[in-house]
Amino acid sequence: MERELRARLKSDTEIASLAGGRVFWDVRPEQSAFPSVVITTIVSERPQTHDGFLGFTRSLIQLACYATGKTAAVTLREAVVNAVVPAKYIDQIEFLRGQDVETRSRSRNTNSGVVYQEIVEVTLYHT
Repeated sequence: MERELRARLKSDTEIASLAGGRVFWDVRPEQSAFPSVVITTIVSERPQTHDGFLGFTRSLIQLACYATGKTAAVTLREAVVNAVVPAKYIDQIEFLRGQDVETRSRSRNTNSGVVYQEIVEVTLYHT
């Protein structure tokens, strides 16, 4: 699922125009340019019955959108929401419609200026 979700974001034309190929799992490389997106799995649940696992995994995914301007961070956040919410097949992985979308903001002063972070959390059901 990780490879397919990253590919889904990188292939989205709006995200590509805003962040280029800067979509990472877990850690944004320290010297990488802005804007960028970092994907993190908060938790995944693999429900099962006595007969075994059910067909879908439920994952709570965090997508952190980084930019050096508030407007750029918000624009990237909205592009990420638009990319991950619709149901979609990527390779062999089926993503159902994203649910329970939550957003929040934070910023941080760094040696090179303020970095704005817009965070999206979304529940994804996937095969």
